[in-house]
Amino acid sequence: MTRGVVHGFTNRSTGPATCLCILSPGVLGPQYFTEMAALLSAGAPPDPAKMKETMLRYGLVPAPAA
Repeated sequence: MTRGVVHGFTNRSTGPATCLCILSPGVLGPQYFTEMAALLSAGAPPDPAKMKETMLRYGLVPAPAA
């Protein structure tokens, strides 16, 4: 993907999905994914405000809702 282009990921199946993300240059480290995984696996629907806060801390800008 080109930097600055809005993109996203969707799993349209009923089973788990695996995603391999390669970022070059490496602007995100493992800690970002660890923090996001904790938000997504908390047992309740993810809190969009906490996800946005985490993304902004790592230099990512969430796209506005469609």
